[in-house]
Amino acid sequence: MLFNEFSSSPLERLFGRFESKGMPSSATFFFEALFKGLQFSFIWGSAMWLLQWSVIDMSWQTAIAVSVVVGLASGFWMAAMNRRSKELAGEHRLGFQ
Repeated sequence: MLFNEFSSSPLERLFGRFESKGMPSSATFFFEALFKGLQFSFIWGSAMWLLQWSVIDMSWQTAIAVSVVVGLASGFWMAAMNRRSKELAGEHRLGFQ
């Protein structure tokens, strides 16, 4: 349980509160990266727009493009780290799924 709290995304934790499994175990790497990346893109892009980009008069098209690129990059990174941690947990028999 502790492992899932720190490796899951905010939307997956919200699903967990409603006793849903969230991300299916058979999810492909790209689906997981897209799912996590779009969540990060929305949260990070919204925060950046409210705190900085609207002040410097950045166009909304540029803001969305930057948010999507950064979100997908972080999504691939999170999916890779999640996959790697599951592999390490299996190697060391830590009991995580």
